[in-house]
Amino acid sequence: MRPAGGYAGRVVTGRETDEVARATAARESPGRLAAVPPGTLVVAGFAVDACVHLHLAGAYDANTAAISQGALIRVKAAAAVAAALLVLITRGRPGLLVAFLVAEAIATLAALALLLTDLRRHRARRDPGGA
Repeated sequence: MRPAGGYAGRVVTGRETDEVARATAARESPGRLAAVPPGTLVVAGFAVDACVHLHLAGAYDANTAAISQGALIRVKAAAAVAAALLVLITRGRPGLLVAFLVAEAIATLAALALLLTDLRRHRARRDPGGA
């Protein structure tokens, strides 16, 4: 027969039981990051995104087409700020979902615009006569 809380042939002391209880509680308790509301993390992420994009935008102003890459980067930063404000105002999953969709749409449009610009440049280099 097994002793309560112990292994076959070994009796567990009160001190060992306390250590096991502490280890179990530490393993099952949420970490510090889990205690932060998800909206706060999303807003912080959008804020970092906006700051980095605004900081880097000036370096891309020389790359011009119909619109410069710097301007596209500033638009993306503005979208990140708008999405962060949306999350702060709405508070909840619908706001998080809309913010995610806004951020992804702006990223997709920026990538598409850059791709089209590169295609135009490639075509202009390949066919300088414009035919």
